[in-house]
Amino acid sequence: MTYSNKLVSIILPTKNSGKTIKKAIKGIKSQTYSDIECINIDNFSEDNTVDLLRDTAITYQKGPERSVQKNYGASLAKGEYLLFLDSDAEMEADVVKESVNLAEEKDLDCIIIPEIQVGYGFWSKVKALEREFYIGDDDIEAPWFFRKSSFDKVKGYNPELYAGEDWDLFERMKSIGCRWDRIDSKIHHHIGKVYFWGLSKKKFYYGKNFHHFIKNNPSMATLRRIPFLRKAFIKKIHLIIRHPVLFLCIFIMKGMESSFFLAGFLLSKFSAKRP
Repeated sequence: MTYSNKLVSIILPTKNSGKTIKKAIKGIKSQTYSDIECINIDNFSEDNTVDLLRDTAITYQKGPERSVQKNYGASLAKGEYLLFLDSDAEMEADVVKESVNLAEEKDLDCIIIPEIQVGYGFWSKVKALEREFYIGDDDIEAPWFFRKSSFDKVKGYNPELYAGEDWDLFERMKSIGCRWDRIDSKIHHHIGKVYFWGLSKKKFYYGKNFHHFIKNNPSMATLRRIPFLRKAFIKKIHLIIRHPVLFLCIFIMKGMESSFFLAGFLLSKFSAKRP
């Protein structure tokens, strides 16, 4: 059965996203499900982001970080369902239709949409392979699509978080008995060309915020989230056999990312203790 009378609100947070937003727009406009509204929450972009979105979304301004932007978008949404979309993420054509149908058929509160990463250059291939390991792994994947009433019940994203906010929300939804599943259609995350230094800065930035995540999720600071011990690497041995060099480089990359993440975390803890 196909459901076509359920409004879906796509929430699109942006900040200087002019170089990537065209892919997101293309995915939104390709949807085979028509009952959609698109809300752009822009963090005061200084490029042409808002102009590019003019024919696709209604834009509102809000900052300072994406959790606040997402919650604000949800507060404005009229839809029965919410879909949060990154500015560099392109949906396959049936993403919304499959999500609505599955949520209605199984009375679900949230849905995981598998993500694949697309880029160019060697380290982008390494990142793409890493992401491929995580498809189907509830420890790593988190929902993009929500029943609005369920999202509101847990008060949305934690506004303190800009690292791990998806995991945090998913765990809080699980804790109140929310039901979830995953669809087959995917989201293509356009990561461009990945550089070691760019990854380092990003992980350092996320590390500075991670003490908020641990404070709210003490039980999640466990072995299942340590990059080198993720069960996904064991369950998909065929990917290791097919791409041995790229797989080895995942661990080189994760070692570097973990070092900078830890540095950011320790710096934030030290700074917080100073008078």
